[in-house]
Amino acid sequence: MSPPHRNAVVQTDVSALVARGWSEDEARRWVDRLHRGAVASPVLRPAIPGDGIHTLDPATRDDLARLGASVAATAGSFVPSSGAATRMCDALVRARRGETLGPEDGALVERVRAGWKTLPFADALRAAGADRDPIAALVDDDGLALPRRPKALVPFHDAVQPSPLAAHVRDARRLGLAGLHLTASVEHTEAFDQEIRALAPDLAGLRVDVSTQDPGTDLPILAEAGHLVRDVDGRPVLRPGGHGALLGNLARAVVERGWSYTLLRNVDNTAPAEEADAHVAWRLALLGLVVKLERLASEAAVDPASLDALVAWTGWDADRCRRRLDRPFRVAGMVPSRGQPGGGPFWVQEADGASLQIVELVQIAPEDAGVVARATHFNPVEIALGTGRMGDPRRWIDPSAAILQRRRVDGVWVTMAEHPGLWNGSMAGWNTVFVEIPASMFHPVKTVADLLGRRAVARPQ
Repeated sequence: MSPPHRNAVVQTDVSALVARGWSEDEARRWVDRLHRGAVASPVLRPAIPGDGIHTLDPATRDDLARLGASVAATAGSFVPSSGAATRMCDALVRARRGETLGPEDGALVERVRAGWKTLPFADALRAAGADRDPIAALVDDDGLALPRRPKALVPFHDAVQPSPLAAHVRDARRLGLAGLHLTASVEHTEAFDQEIRALAPDLAGLRVDVSTQDPGTDLPILAEAGHLVRDVDGRPVLRPGGHGALLGNLARAVVERGWSYTLLRNVDNTAPAEEADAHVAWRLALLGLVVKLERLASEAAVDPASLDALVAWTGWDADRCRRRLDRPFRVAGMVPSRGQPGGGPFWVQEADGASLQIVELVQIAPEDAGVVARATHFNPVEIALGTGRMGDPRRWIDPSAAILQRRRVDGVWVTMAEHPGLWNGSMAGWNTVFVEIPASMFHPVKTVADLLGRRAVARPQ
């Protein structure tokens, strides 16, 4: 598209968003970003043990866990869980439609077809007709309709802790937290409320509640032809703007509940009941380290030893530490990488020096592939936040870290925009420390195939 033509299209797109109630500045910022493309993160090198990632010896971890436990009653858990299980069922849905699948997706579908009896919800699947066609029983509306369920309510484990929501409740109680807050799509709030009511006997004073993503954070979509996608009435189509759009939900939860600290975790990363206790000490240790860093920052102005200790944890020089003493702290656990897609810990160039950031692979330029290849760790989203010092969370956003993703929707390629990720660009200005945690802390469920083998085995009475 020639520049004069592009400028005309940009102005038309901006005007269309303004007609929907957007400010001129906000409309232009997002339209320009979609047309110009994403800004690559200026990654310098991966954070690795000894250079950005701390390893804790058992005694230090236990000391920090005790410190974390001492403040747990002032802390909450925030779980972004707005979406349906659509993406984890994507290959199955396309197979059901009769689409031609690539080798990887085809193999995934065949694994599910052959192994469905080992899924944790195999009994319900059999009742839905899996013996005839397991894929149809999984995805059809008259079967389990799994793609249309909220991911937080898919039975990941077994009858003891069937859903991620139930497992997050269990974990919050074992940690001694004050509350648990989850996000849900509007159409799923009643299902969340029903699950929470069913869990009421197990809450034991734990406050559990739900909020929905603000539709005012929805973002436009760029068609391959170079203009915004529009509906039949000519208005720009908007879609949810990624987990970075939940920053306001986090801020409201913190303020309304008075949480001094918040544990942030992905909805799908929950352990089976028999493994949950092993996670508690590590999550409390991350929380305890945030407390320790805040105390060091408070003492640093008058105690040189505290400033030296803060330098050792952050990897910055003393002057930079002094300039950032009033910023909020976060501690993120990192697991050894096993080739998972997604974000990881990196040193990133900023105006006043190198900083530790969680960067998604989509944010890294192709020419920096060598940096990615040297990475040793992965972000499982086990993060402790010092939210008592957060203030207005918009202060710490890096707007240039907005994410663009090219996807095929209904057979057509489009570019979708997302706000800077909740634990990526939305927290770019936080003081960040990375800690290595065991790989056993990571139980992701990205596809239905990840649930194979999780069917409970009956134990002798």
